[in-house]
Formats: sequence, structure tokens, C-alpha cells
Amino acid sequence: MNMGCCMEKIQVKHVKALKNSGEAVTLINVLPKENFRKEHIPGSINIALSEEGDFIQRVESAVPSKNHKIIVYCANKECLASSKAAKALDHAGFSQVMDFKGGIQEWKDVGEPIEIGIKKARSTKVTF
Repeated sequence: MNMGCCMEKIQVKHVKALKNSGEAVTLINVLPKENFRKEHIPGSINIALSEEGDFIQRVESAVPSKNHKIIVYCANKECLASSKAAKALDHAGFSQVMDFKGGIQEWKDVGEPIEIGIKKARSTKVTF
């Protein structure tokens, strides 16, 4: 277990740099689905900290390994969900967890685009 050794807080410029670098990184919005539907950072996925079920298991299912880069974010600097999520992931042994503390509000404040709604996953099999 990591016991809190590796989690780091990052700023919007670091999120932008990682998103644009081509590196494998998963951006996770930890707010409830309703919030994610209203607005989220493009390319992010929604794994709500508050939903039923084990948050850690849901993240493990979404990322290739515990060594994968993960950025968690929530609404704004006052929102505690991303910090709680980052600490939980760090304690569960994820080695590259980053907490984007400014969240969706800071992302919008610097003029970055947002996505609205949830795109449906494409099925590989189409039936009529």
C-alpha cells in the first residue's frame, strides 16, 4: 500500500499539458452523473465518488493498471470530492494520481472548452 506517498495536486496548465502530450492519462470527473451531464472537461469519464458501489473497483475497471496516470477533478476549489477520491486511490496503491483542485470551474475560467451531455458508447454489433 502507498499510504499517501504519491498523490499530487496540479493546476490547469498541467492538465492541459498532459491532455495535449499524447501520453496515456485518464481524466476522471468524480461528481454525480447529473453534474457530469451538465458539463465536463472534454475526454473525461465519470466515476462518481458518491455513487453506490466501490469507487476503487470502478476506477480499476476503467484504467489499464495502478501505474496509469489518473487526474481526478470535481466542481471547483471548494469541492472536496476530488481530494477525497485522490487520497482513496493513492491509499489503494495507484501510483500516479493527480488532483486537479480547480475543477471544471477553473477549466472554464481560463477559456477552455467543455462538453455537455453523455455520449453513448458505440456498439460493435448493429442490429435492426
